[in-house]
Amino acid sequence: MRETLFDFPKSAGLLVHEWTKQPQPPAAELAQISPSAWAEQLELEHPDATPLPRVDLRHSLPSYGQMFANRHSRRAYADTPLSRADLARFLALAAPPQPSAPQDSAPFAGVRPYRATPSGLALVPLVQNVADVAPGAYLYSAQRQQLHPLQSDHPRAVFGPLCFQQEFVPAPLICLVVGSLHDYLARYGDRGYRYLLLAVGTQAQRCYFAASALGLNGSMFSSFFQQRINLWLGFDGYQAAALVAFAVGYAPEEHQ
Repeated sequence: MRETLFDFPKSAGLLVHEWTKQPQPPAAELAQISPSAWAEQLELEHPDATPLPRVDLRHSLPSYGQMFANRHSRRAYADTPLSRADLARFLALAAPPQPSAPQDSAPFAGVRPYRATPSGLALVPLVQNVADVAPGAYLYSAQRQQLHPLQSDHPRAVFGPLCFQQEFVPAPLICLVVGSLHDYLARYGDRGYRYLLLAVGTQAQRCYFAASALGLNGSMFSSFFQQRINLWLGFDGYQAAALVAFAVGYAPEEHQ
């Protein structure tokens, strides 16, 4: 059965598919459009970074089966500060660095090279109760394993009143997933918004599996005033925008 009639798609779905399909630009031009360009520029604007312990992803990780079995949304968090080492491990698993060549040096030598996973997003940890890390909002640099300061205000005082679900506010760490609609549209055309949402879903699962691998409680949520949070962080909501959040911490005693 033909899917077209006089060269026009017969179904509405096919019509939208063809209408939003963007011709592939030349390879040289495509290489210059990076969905992560906004994050790379932001790192340059905040040179005072907090280094985190280096993480070796080759050791002390459970099997995929164990991580899948333990992957749950848990919304209760102990008052215990998250250790600096667990913060580093969680971020390294949730947003792994992108090796520039197969011969990359330790601590990631021998680990299967990742593509930008997912491309064009970044994590903004809101540090509320982490040992040896000052409270504040940071941009996480996956390549350097560093935290670049964005705001020194205590996130609980700012984010707390702007969060609809107060059960997430006590978490020692809340990671905002931040992306750029501008960069996705520039690279993918009319399908950019769709691809951005797919990337956010991929990043959400990375956060869940990172928490699962470390035995931490965690849950994704989006019930906060995004516009107010964007203003606080200096994002315009288009070049960069806070999309969803992931709260993470140790399980309280009754959950252990």
